[in-house]
Amino acid sequence: MPCVTSAKAVLTLMGQVIHAHRWGLGAVKADSPFKGGWGPGTRAGVAGGYIDRQMGVLTLRGKSFAVTIATAPRDGSHGSGTAHLTRIARWVVAHVDLRAVSVKARCG
Repeated sequence: MPCVTSAKAVLTLMGQVIHAHRWGLGAVKADSPFKGGWGPGTRAGVAGGYIDRQMGVLTLRGKSFAVTIATAPRDGSHGSGTAHLTRIARWVVAHVDLRAVSVKARCG
């Protein structure tokens, strides 16, 4: 995103998330831009049910990195999916190796 001319506008729009949708990445870093999606999907052997997903940019200790997470909960419910994404996002924040994250994007 840092290498794309319209990135700032896109990230600004991704930062405009209503409170009710602040699960997953929005629960761990409320000021981070992210976008989520959910809806009926197919999981191996199970038709229907929800697949929940998010992508965003988290900034921790001055370093930004992209994150994409998804879940297809066993019970197929959106409520379980949002709870899973919040747990996954918390795991990412707790386990990301910031030494491997560059301070500046390499474009070109």
